[in-house]
Amino acid sequence: MADKPLAGAGLRGQSAGATALCTVGKTGSGLTYRGFDIKELAEKAKFEEVAYLLLKGKLPNQAELDHYIA
Repeated sequence: MADKPLAGAGLRGQSAGATALCTVGKTGSGLTYRGFDIKELAEKAKFEEVAYLLLKGKLPNQAELDHYIA
């Protein structure tokens, strides 16, 4: 291992990888799941709805949610 210090060791401006699941620091509150603001999801969506969103890419309608929970 080299003992020299890392120049600019922070991660600002670095991409951790391309994903459709989550963005950090791009718009609004800075954290979105599948394009939905995380604060809005936390206030208005049930856990199962967010899980469905992450897995399927969209919020479920009532029939889809009922089937998912069953």
